[in-house]
This record gives sequence, C-alpha cells and structure tokens, in this order.
Amino acid sequence: ANLVPSIQFYKTTGLHLISASRKDNMNRKEVSDSTMAPNIAYTSGYKQKCREHNEVLQYVCENCRMLLCNFCFRKSHTAHNCFQIDNFLTHRNDLLFRLIESGRLATNCYQDIGYK
Repeated sequence: ANLVPSIQFYKTTGLHLISASRKDNMNRKEVSDSTMAPNIAYTSGYKQKCREHNEVLQYVCENCRMLLCNFCFRKSHTAHNCFQIDNFLTHRNDLLFRLIESGRLATNCYQDIGYK
C-alpha cells in the first residue's frame, strides 16, 4: 500500500494536499523521515487521520497551515481562519481569480496611458 503524507505537501506548497503521481513516486523512507506532519497518522488511500484522535482530517487552518480533525479544530483553532477541506480549494481558486483579474485591470490601465 502507498502511504500518503497529507500535511507535508500542504505545508510545502500552501495549497496542494497531494497528487496521485507524487504519491506513487514517494518511497517509505521519505515519508517516515518527515518532521513536517507531527499530528498526521499516515494511512493508505486519501483519508488521512489525526495521530492524536484517530479521526479523519476535515479542516485546513490557514493561520497554522495545518490539517485538523474535528477535535483539534474545536480544541484550539476555532478563532483561526479555518475551512473544511472540501471548501478550501474553492476559496483558494476564488482568491487566485481575483488576483488575476486585478493584474489584468492594472495591465489595461498601463496600456491605456501608453506604457507597454
């Protein structure tokens, strides 16, 4: 079975949890040597569980840049900017779209006043 380190890639990229191709190329030593995921229990498949509570990870905390189970979320992250994992990528995509639109508007303004 392939082992999936969920938070390692979230902490590294700030967005991607893991891709299938990356999972297939990863070896066991790389996973076991990771110090970036102290609260993650490595499991096969895409359902990662919290090491402390053995519950499925359901939230992303943007403040701490961690994946959380329901217990961890309620215990110490309720005042943080957290999203359900399912909604996290939608939120990030919306933010990225707004940034791209801002860049387009700025480019158009510069072109309108003669800068290239």
